[in-house]
Amino acid sequence: GISLYTLSERASDKEAAALARRENKSDLIDGVDLSEETSEVTSILLDLTKRDTLNQSSLLVKFLIKSFENDFNLLQRTHRSAGFAVLKSLDIPSVLLEMGYLSNKKDSKLLISEDYQRKLSDKIVKAVINYFKWREKNDT
Repeated sequence: GISLYTLSERASDKEAAALARRENKSDLIDGVDLSEETSEVTSILLDLTKRDTLNQSSLLVKFLIKSFENDFNLLQRTHRSAGFAVLKSLDIPSVLLEMGYLSNKKDSKLLISEDYQRKLSDKIVKAVINYFKWREKNDT
């Protein structure tokens, strides 16, 4: 079955701090230069950005689930949180999509089916487009 992961808020605190140090506080938040800011201001801005990104990621998951729910087998706890490195961007909503398990014969058979792959990719595209339309309409 399908499950979707977003970043766990607790998992990224150390990574965000390390990234801020490593990148010398520049270009961390959508090109904003924080190199002249105090560590307190930088920390607050990073925290606010991270929280918004986590919220946007969760919202994107809702659009994906809505797109999938009538046509795909979703795991009971479809939306999960973890500290995967691919989810740790501070200012870009990120979702990890687990499409099934190769060790599960039914999932494995579906995952190699071109029809299933096409159907799944179409639903992902639809969900992402709907998410961005919603954002455009609701961002002020």
